[in-house]
Amino acid sequence: MYNTDLREQHRWKEETNGIKKLSRFHGGNIKLPRPTKGYINLSNTDLTPEQEDLLNKGLNCHYQTKPQPHRKRLEIEVMMDDIHKLEKAGKVRTSPDLQPSLLTEAGKSRGSHHSKNIEKKHI
Repeated sequence: MYNTDLREQHRWKEETNGIKKLSRFHGGNIKLPRPTKGYINLSNTDLTPEQEDLLNKGLNCHYQTKPQPHRKRLEIEVMMDDIHKLEKAGKVRTSPDLQPSLLTEAGKSRGSHHSKNIEKKHI
């Protein structure tokens, strides 16, 4: 694996030098091909093609877990307690329908939490 990385690096360097010479000769810019490997494997494990595909996506890959409804409700109740403390201290004023509207928000589930980039085969 180490020798193939050195060969690939050498090939890339030679390609780059050749393209630089051609661009100086013709007086124009030549776009360099981008390497397909967007990561460096620092471990001794061999990656499957699916894992390599996932790593090559880089920052474009995202995975968002579905929020747990009881956790959202708990966070909203803690926020309501903080708001009531501020209201008692006279720092804020709230409308009487704040608590019911926040509790209805706790029951809502918005958006799709399935990633468009990551698939089950990558995990």
